[in-house]
This record gives sequence, C-alpha cells and structure tokens, in this order.
Amino acid sequence: MHAKFNDTIAAISTPRGRGAIAIIRISGNHAHSIALSFLKGSFKTNSLKPKTSYFAKFYDHDQLLDEVLFTLYSAPHSYTGEDTVEIFCHGNDFIASQILEALLKKSRLAQPGEFTLRAFLNHKMDLTKAEAVGNLLMAQTKKAQQASLAQLEGKLEEKINNILNKILNLRIQCELAIDFIEDEVPIIEDSELHEKLNIIHNDLDLLERSAHDGMIIHEGLKVCLIGEPNVGKSSLFNKILDMDRAIVSDIPGTTRDYIEEAISLQGNLIRFFDTAGIRQSEDIIEKMGIERSNQIIEQADLIFLLLDAQIINENPTINHFNEYLISLKSKLIMNDKTLKIIPIINKADLLNTEAKQLFTDNKILLCSNIEADGLDPLRTYLLEFFAGFTQEIESGLISNARQLAAVSKAKESIIQATNTLKMGTGIEFIAFDLASASNHLEEIIGKITTDDILDKIFENFCIGK
Repeated sequence: MHAKFNDTIAAISTPRGRGAIAIIRISGNHAHSIALSFLKGSFKTNSLKPKTSYFAKFYDHDQLLDEVLFTLYSAPHSYTGEDTVEIFCHGNDFIASQILEALLKKSRLAQPGEFTLRAFLNHKMDLTKAEAVGNLLMAQTKKAQQASLAQLEGKLEEKINNILNKILNLRIQCELAIDFIEDEVPIIEDSELHEKLNIIHNDLDLLERSAHDGMIIHEGLKVCLIGEPNVGKSSLFNKILDMDRAIVSDIPGTTRDYIEEAISLQGNLIRFFDTAGIRQSEDIIEKMGIERSNQIIEQADLIFLLLDAQIINENPTINHFNEYLISLKSKLIMNDKTLKIIPIINKADLLNTEAKQLFTDNKILLCSNIEADGLDPLRTYLLEFFAGFTQEIESGLISNARQLAAVSKAKESIIQATNTLKMGTGIEFIAFDLASASNHLEEIIGKITTDDILDKIFENFCIGK
C-alpha cells in the first residue's frame, strides 16, 4: 500500500508571498543527504545533531541562492516519522521557489496533505488526528480551533477506542460461548448480553447526535432569514453584519437570490442567509430566486421567520400573533417536510410598551434595526444555542460526514445484533454483527481504510502540510 511514499518529497510549507521567513520541508529516506548536498557552512556533516538549527548557505551548483537556517529530524522522531529537514530562508516567494526547484532535482513535489498522510501511515497519528490537522488549518473561529485541538489531542480517538473495547470484550464472550456451546453452563446470559448491547448502542447514539454540533462548529451554523417581501429581512441582515451587504428597497421582490455572509459571534461561526421574499410571483427571475431560497431553507440549521410588527400592531394579542404565524408557516412546507421555524417580530420599535412586554413574557424574539440594542435578543438566542457545545468540544466531537456515516453504520450493526438476540437466531450471528460494528468504527481512526478514503481526506490539505 502506498509504495509511492517510499520516495523523498519536498514542498514550501508557508503561504506564498513576502514575509520574514519561508519554510521548505523535505521528508523521506534520503531527505538528509539531499538537503545537505545543497548546504555549505562551518558545520561538520557527521556531527550534526537532530532538532538543532544550523546556519548555512544554500547553493545550486555554484550559484548562491540564500543564507538559511536548517534543522534535521531523524526517523521516527519527526512530524512524518521519516528523516526530515526544514529549511528556513528569507520570506521571498522567488527565493523559496528557487530553493524548492533545486531540491526537486533530487526529490519530487509533495502532494496536498502528503506530509500528514505519511505521519498517519507511519503511525505518528491516527486518522482522527490527521483530520484534526486539516480542521485546524481551516478553523475560522475560537470554538473551531478548540474543537480541532481537542481532536488533535486524541479526545475523539479515546471515545472511539472506549467503545471498541466494549465491543471487543463482548465479542470475546460471544466467541467463547460459540466454542463451548455444548457445555451446560452458558458463558453469557441473554439478559447480560442485551444490557451490554444497549450500553454500546447508547454510546454510539450519543456520538451520532454530537456530530450535528461538531459539524456546526467547523462549518458554521446555517441561519436563514425568511419572510414575506418588505418585512425587513435585508435591513436586519445588514444590521447583523454591520455593513450594507444587501440592497434595501421598498419595492417588493428586491432580493432575487439568497445572499450569504459569515460572522463570528463570541468565537462561534454563523453563516447568515438573506433569502428572497416568500410570495406568489409571475416574474421568472424572482421565481428562480424563491426556488433557490427554498433549497437553502431546507438545509438550514435555524430558520428565523420575520414578522412585520406593523401587522401585529393591528391586533397585538397572542391569538392574533399565532394566527398570523400559522398562515405564514403554511407557505413554508416543502417536499412534505415541516421546517423548524423560530418567529421574530421585526421592527419591534413600532410596538407599544404593553405589546412589547406581552411578547417578551411569551419568549417571542423582538428585533429592531433602529434601536441601539435592537438585535440583543437575537444575539442572546444564538449564544444560548451554542452554550451547550463547550463541554462537548472538550470531550471530542465527530467533525465530518465520513465519521458520522461510520458511526451510523456501527449503530445499525448493534441494532441488528439486538434484533438477532430477540429472535434467538444464534449467538454466532451476534458475533458477526459485533465484528461489523468494530470494522465501521475502525474506519474512523484508520485501522481499516482504503486508498480512496485517504485520497479524499487529504486532497483538501495545502501542499506543504
């Protein structure tokens, strides 16, 4: 497997452009000899110490390219688990490219994520930690950074291994029961087997349910602003972003397509979508915009339905509010799926004091673009939504669809094992289902994997990582 990784690779590991330094990394069996063939200095090659920086001049044949620092790392005590060299040159893209070009005469250019892939293949990290490296590179907020670091520290791997150990212990008991099936004394009672299967199922269920939170932390909470035309969606959208991102007009149907922007709210990534107003329209372009908005709405994590305070003001009672809400919700049932909708009374500055108190007491969100604290209820709601994530972040979260799919399949195998037990089909079939559950979980940490899975995971890494 991965025979091509026996060769030596090189790449620039810092972003392109100008800066104080640039780093070129080279890794593989011949990394040391290749790098040293270009470096000249007062050091003695046979006395170089690993993890120590040395000053040198980098030459390509007789041409001086730069004055550099370099550090040697010896296998297995390096990031990749191979002999590795890091060369620190002046942060000029032209200089770094020249040095890389020289090194590539004796090595090859690393593929995206190949240094981390080699670290995985050389057992320097499991697959969850390798994916955490990618998440850390892409983290846009404090919470995403914390979740990535927890995963990099092995919190998710620990969770998976804990469940795998429970499955393994139960498999051993099942295998013993099969081997000694003719004995009068059973190795494990059905009641004990059922109890242990139930514990494993609950562990997997918790892990599966945490995946939604994990993906929100990394990808952002998708929040859609929806409502009838001229209810103030675009004005509220601009107020949230603190910029004039969406065109605001009294003309109905101004927003013809959804607009997306992201913000960080106290370290939480939120992606807001301003959508086309929900109404019947004969305008072809507007109808296309409404259809696109509907697609985004169905993928949203939270949907804020904006209600016009001017209409509520006509009869500011809870009954009238509920009737108005039901009439709007009836327009928002698509593909036989009832969406979870959080109502917001917009333009709340138009409500009188009594009405404001009435709706506040009934925990209905009030927002205003005019009042200085007009968006505080919305921000508070979102922060409360994220409040439960802190403990989960520290304990390790499923962070992508690949991991979630594996957990879901493992849970299906445990459910199958429980059904097999109830039907009394035979303990050997339960052992088979337990083995299947183990295989799916081992895919997450990389004990069982394929080239296609690895290629998919690492293809989005940068070249020097």
